[in-house]
Amino acid sequence: MPFGRRKCTIVVTFLLVLMFTLNVVFIVDLSVNHQPLQAADGWWNAEGEGEVVGEVREKEGGRRHVGGERSLRRFLSLRVESSQERAAVYSGDDIVYSSSSKDQRGMHVAILNQATGALMAARVFDTYIPGAADTLVTFINSISDERIMCFAILDEGTFSLNDDARSALGAVGSRLAKSLSWRDMWALVVVKGGEGGVVGEDVGKSPNPTTWGNAVNLRVTVPLTDDAVRVCD
Repeated sequence: MPFGRRKCTIVVTFLLVLMFTLNVVFIVDLSVNHQPLQAADGWWNAEGEGEVVGEVREKEGGRRHVGGERSLRRFLSLRVESSQERAAVYSGDDIVYSSSSKDQRGMHVAILNQATGALMAARVFDTYIPGAADTLVTFINSISDERIMCFAILDEGTFSLNDDARSALGAVGSRLAKSLSWRDMWALVVVKGGEGGVVGEDVGKSPNPTTWGNAVNLRVTVPLTDDAVRVCD
């Protein structure tokens, strides 16, 4: 083979090897830097792309970074329902707590873990009859700080809701408890004693003594903490 042709073959082979190497490096770089986020039901994506994304890695371009590392933010997407027929708490599309029994009339309270969103306790207080309001106050005071507290009225829950109970609800963040009246529907989500405070609250006012208020469907987003899971007090 003449020397000129052999030289040309060597140059072409070198260029082909170089292009192949650069393509491999590019593909590897894409696979490392563009991993998809894993989904977890009931968690909300801070990017606003739905309600089924768990850990969210904050990206460059306006989001803060701690110590040079990408930080993680986790949120819990909740819906609390209060109506004549039902009291319920949903995490994403999952039912966390639900009751539709007329025997469980009154104030429903669900306690969620602030790190995982898991249900830790649930109680019903028939605040239509005397005595239940005092038990409600005792229960509220027994809950550890930073717990996520969800409240909802089923059917009727205000007839015997005394001033002490209304004050206890106000102490954890309610702005509407003082004005709740006969057959009002009401829902509240708070982080007890935490920086989050009241997360959301809504009421369906009864227009007259013979009619229930409109059903309430309160939707909120609660930031989760990184605390270790603790047993509910």
